[in-house]
Amino acid sequence: MIVEESSVANQQIDIPCVGYDVKADFYEGDADIAVMIYIGFTSNKSRYKALAGLLNEQLGASVLVLDYSGHGASPFDIDDVCPAQNFLESITAFDLLKAKYPKRQMFVIGTSYGGFMATQLTKYREFDKLVLRVPALYKPHDFYTKWGEYDSIETRHDYRLNAKDLGSHPLLKRAADFKGKTLVVTHELDTICPPNSTAPFIKAFRADHWVETGLGHSFRESGVTKAQAEKYYNKIIDWLKNEKSN
Repeated sequence: MIVEESSVANQQIDIPCVGYDVKADFYEGDADIAVMIYIGFTSNKSRYKALAGLLNEQLGASVLVLDYSGHGASPFDIDDVCPAQNFLESITAFDLLKAKYPKRQMFVIGTSYGGFMATQLTKYREFDKLVLRVPALYKPHDFYTKWGEYDSIETRHDYRLNAKDLGSHPLLKRAADFKGKTLVVTHELDTICPPNSTAPFIKAFRADHWVETGLGHSFRESGVTKAQAEKYYNKIIDWLKNEKSN
């Protein structure tokens, strides 16, 4: 069963970039917390309504969920977009949320490709808590490779499985400088971001960590029910509630 969407109302807003806008869902909250959610590759913000709704309801957080260019309701064909462009959109969205709530705690959650984006963000912005769900790692030069020219088979089945020292990836070398708290969530049956490719994130960030048993990379491929998804999300929310930031 596909996870049902939350009924919590949200507003679709435009995030102005250079010469174009990308779309985002925004959930207003009253608590002293703002959350930025970065989605997975070829995903879209509508798939994150359940998580965004729970964060809004249970934490009282204001939540922003972004469709990168080439994704969801945002412009461009995905084959013409590269991760560097998506990251510029990601940091623009974060800055918009931070400008709206300059004194609030800032949390960032990234799933898969979104975990890659969120990890990039730690190099350029300070915030309080980071959650990486099955974070993806890509070859450094592919940050500038258009998706239409990207070799996903090589990355998934060669680089992530067989590379001997993923911890030396430039993205992770500066992770120890991140001053916030980090949680990494991995999935027992994940073959897209397998344990040897996610373990370097745990080590680099000195992160809290749990392995969710019985799950592949995504909820969809794992047949997760609404109740199972909420239980999983609530574990993340409990960590956000209870883990004190520096």
